[in-house]
Amino acid sequence: MKTGFYFNQENIKIAKENIETYAWAEKQYEQMIEEADQLLKIPDQVLYDCIIQMKDETFAYGISGCPHCQKPFPLFPDEQRGMFSSIMEWENKRITCPSCQMVFPNEQYPDEGLGLEIGSKGYYLIGMWNF
Repeated sequence: MKTGFYFNQENIKIAKENIETYAWAEKQYEQMIEEADQLLKIPDQVLYDCIIQMKDETFAYGISGCPHCQKPFPLFPDEQRGMFSSIMEWENKRITCPSCQMVFPNEQYPDEGLGLEIGSKGYYLIGMWNF
């Protein structure tokens, strides 16, 4: 299943009206603006270095879940936010399982960017960070 958002002029008009009318919409809009502003503060060189380093690495959703506790990772970005180390720490890409608090990759679960296999199941820890 693929999900995504596509906005047309009518959608934008409705969104603007909702922002003016509903407190929840205004709050969501302000949060989106804050997140965009934070992204714009990241130095260009950090973004270039991070993206260039991803060249030979995997990009993945992380649908296999946690290799340690076997619980699924959250599927929605809002629920995933606390799992990932900052882009400013791109050299040490880390994800933290929200269920067991295990930090990956680690000695027990190494990942050099192409994932790891346990049994017949693949886990893409750095790939999930990259995605």
